[in-house]
Amino acid sequence: VALVVTIAGTAVEPVSMRMRGYRRVTREEASHIHHIVEDVCASMSGKRVPTILASDNMIPGALGYSRHIILTTGALDLQTRHLAALLAHELAHYRNHDAFWDRFLSSLAFPVVVLVGLRMFITGNGTGRFRFITGALLWPAIVLSRFVIGPASAWRARICEYAADARAVDAGYGVALLQVLNDLRVFERSGSGLTAVTNRSGVPAQLRIEAIRRRLLAAACE
Repeated sequence: VALVVTIAGTAVEPVSMRMRGYRRVTREEASHIHHIVEDVCASMSGKRVPTILASDNMIPGALGYSRHIILTTGALDLQTRHLAALLAHELAHYRNHDAFWDRFLSSLAFPVVVLVGLRMFITGNGTGRFRFITGALLWPAIVLSRFVIGPASAWRARICEYAADARAVDAGYGVALLQVLNDLRVFERSGSGLTAVTNRSGVPAQLRIEAIRRRLLAAACE
């Protein structure tokens, strides 16, 4: 069932992108990023390129889906080398099919995600008797989300982020990616409700920076 849901979600992704408010890039934006995308694809030895859409948000950021990469208008205004590094990282996610498998895992955990998410929606951050009652009723889902799904989700996030960073570094974008993470503080946003429910927000930027520096140093020593 989870696989069917995942495939169906991937098939209707263009519709869901419009429903989320993402738009196609303008001619000016397309002209700006066309050669950058071509260069990044060439350096990563691949021809498959997902559809790139824009989000009207001045905070630099990117978000990858199974068939799309979303760039904020703030990201589109980045310097060429920074935007190239950001695209290299997202293309690595795309070619590793990370968004597809994230959707699959979210589908597997859907019952737990719904129950815990419903409790969060109803009780908010408050305390008191009602929160205790809902916790007592939904304790199996809470335990699963906190001690099984949450750690597994965090582990997978680390693997995916480090792998995407490594591919970007190997393609020659390591220094620019360091600047993106260290100076600009560009963060990916999660496309999965699983992250919010399990209180996992991805890999801390400092750990990614440390791993990128190690890989650059290892490459320099070869």
